[in-house]
Amino acid sequence: MSLGPFLAMLLSLAAGAEESSFGATGGIDFSAVRRMGRAPSHAAPAPAAGEAAPVPATDAAARIRAAHAELTDAAVPVAVVIEMGERKMGWTVTNMADFAGVIPAASRATAALHASNPDAVAEFYRGRCIAAGTLTNLNGTIRGDLNRGCIAHQQAVFGPARAAAGSSLEVKKIRYGLFPQHNAVIVFPRGTDWRYTGIVLDGWKCQTSEPRRMVYLYENWGGARPIELFGREWEINPNPGSAMPRLLADHE
Repeated sequence: MSLGPFLAMLLSLAAGAEESSFGATGGIDFSAVRRMGRAPSHAAPAPAAGEAAPVPATDAAARIRAAHAELTDAAVPVAVVIEMGERKMGWTVTNMADFAGVIPAASRATAALHASNPDAVAEFYRGRCIAAGTLTNLNGTIRGDLNRGCIAHQQAVFGPARAAAGSSLEVKKIRYGLFPQHNAVIVFPRGTDWRYTGIVLDGWKCQTSEPRRMVYLYENWGGARPIELFGREWEINPNPGSAMPRLLADHE
């Protein structure tokens, strides 16, 4: 199915889908879309109750359209995010609508951080992911200034991203590693496992506010999905040695 009809199908559900998930009663009949991949083995829990212009909070279809555009601009395939297809993440129609303003808010916050903390090394390596962040940190450490470090990015993005997200989404700080550590912000639907459903906002790796270089599926940011990589051990000991990705409290 091409993205045009696919988006049209999403938008056709918007008006009445605020209380349902894609896999729930009243959602999509998966038998009609099997060519996209198998239907999900489980339905996600129903929700609890360039920059686009702001859309009215009550216009679900416009918010879904905006979220679709933002994810596409960030090179995140919508077919992976919604609850459909082989690698589904399980986002609902409401989750998509509630995500509409998150990427623009994170991008603006990252751009503002960079503008207020110019760094020649960061600008030289801008877009060369990993190297840009690592070399900028080394330069900042020598100068005694880590205002372009990953924690600074996390702090800059966390508040705006949370303010932009709708009530069906969680916005949390995330960290992996012991020493060195790496920090970012993750967004995921309430009541779901962020290790499977999370989208990470991280402008540090590439030292850029360009959505295509700062928005990641969790599995592409922190590694493979945990059960695939660690098997049942993950459920027994989710953070062995505290080196695995983990959510932080808001004050951390």
